[in-house]
Amino acid sequence: MQQQKFHTTTLGLARSLLALCMLLTLLCNSIYDLFPGYHFADNQRLAHGIERINLFYLFSYKHILIPYLFSIAVLVAVISGYFPRITALLHAWVAYSIYYSLLIIEGGDQITAILTLLLLPACLTDNRRNHWQRRNQHIISNDVLRFFVRTSLIFLRAQMALLYLDAGVEKLKVNEWADGTAVYYWFNHNIFGAPGWMRWLLGGAFSNPYFVTAVTLGVIVLEISLFTGLFVRQRQRYLLFAFAFPFHFLIFLTHGLATFWMGMTGGLILYLWRMDRDAGVNLKSLSGLFAVKNISHAWYKFAFYRKDKAF
Repeated sequence: MQQQKFHTTTLGLARSLLALCMLLTLLCNSIYDLFPGYHFADNQRLAHGIERINLFYLFSYKHILIPYLFSIAVLVAVISGYFPRITALLHAWVAYSIYYSLLIIEGGDQITAILTLLLLPACLTDNRRNHWQRRNQHIISNDVLRFFVRTSLIFLRAQMALLYLDAGVEKLKVNEWADGTAVYYWFNHNIFGAPGWMRWLLGGAFSNPYFVTAVTLGVIVLEISLFTGLFVRQRQRYLLFAFAFPFHFLIFLTHGLATFWMGMTGGLILYLWRMDRDAGVNLKSLSGLFAVKNISHAWYKFAFYRKDKAF
């Protein structure tokens, strides 16, 4: 089996974004809104099997501040990058516990809980003191461990690919998405819609039926296209990332889902970037994709000539 580095700052950046996703959820909301007493009591009483290891359910509700502060400390430690072998297990535990304890959850919390679990093999074999260290020369020498890490990353990428495929295909089953009007309703929704400044700036465009149809169907095309990131060459993966990143950022600006944007960005990095390259190298390759001389060429040649299929 080809030897390959997995422990780069790309891994560190993705882990930090996933941790920041949940950290902001905890810090920017009241603990009693996140974990209301009636919801907490019912879940704790009905917990069975693996649910019993939930960090929050190990304490009574009057002591909920203990797991809350512990979770914050773990997430800060993950972002700092120190001792990834230790923080990886704690991160997976905290992400699982938060996701299954919150009253109101969103997609960012769910994907974070899944990805932190799938990252365990890669993180537990990371011998760095800090995941922000560059040019780590450590290569996993044990064939079984290397196969385990590689397989877990393949499953992780498959998870992201299927997530986007499911999102795109399921939209086609909804009348408003199929007829090209869904974005109009979401943009103008009285609760989840765009903020006032955006409605003032773009309200006219989102009243134009041609524009609305193009954006609505464009979202579906983009999500289904992101599924192909599982099969295409590396250059096309960078191209997909270049469209997916602003797509999720615009969702954040329109609907206020900041943590969802961060969680999905962490997932996209793990899915579409090369894991054996440091984050700076990936960013350089990404920016080089849109050099003036490469713009039309990147679109024209979908199966690019570079035989670069590594993670």
